[in-house]
Amino acid sequence: MLCEISKMYVTLLPMILTAIINALFCKSSILNVLKVPIDRGKVLKDGRRLFGSNKTWKGFIGTIVICSVLNIVWGGISSLNQTLENMNYMYVYYQNTWIYNMLTGFLFGAAYAVLELPNSYIKRRLNITSGNQGKGGIGTLFKIYDQVDSLIGVMLVVAIFGRLSFKIYVLYVIVGGVTHVAVNFILFELKLRKTIL
Repeated sequence: MLCEISKMYVTLLPMILTAIINALFCKSSILNVLKVPIDRGKVLKDGRRLFGSNKTWKGFIGTIVICSVLNIVWGGISSLNQTLENMNYMYVYYQNTWIYNMLTGFLFGAAYAVLELPNSYIKRRLNITSGNQGKGGIGTLFKIYDQVDSLIGVMLVVAIFGRLSFKIYVLYVIVGGVTHVAVNFILFELKLRKTIL
């Protein structure tokens, strides 16, 4: 079990670092021209936003680009260390090449960014404002779901390319959720996030 979790971290290190670097990027003034809400302020018939102000093109594109670059770099580092390469699920059935790493990095980033959108859409329908989870039982559900929404997509990419069993896929989503909380704590301490959950 410990070995499986170690492999998960080796495989997903670029995605974990992407979350931190993208938070720094979104807080910076770099490319603020992209700091436009994905929904462009669109309000639906219920009088509420489609996604809200927190989901911007800057964060969306940043996630994909940063993850693609980091995945290429991590692939290069892994190619120098047989142990790292052997522990990465992405190289069990496919060769460690920069084109492959760019493609899978793009898919990681896209899965992460896209799978955050349904969560925001549902929250807006329930009249939960951007950056909040709600109160009571609904709030608890969203606190949990917020930690795994994007991981469901990212782990699916790993499961497809690494041919993981459903059991390992679920384990990775759970461990990834715990990791997400730890990363949120770091971002909170760096004042890049308002809450830990």
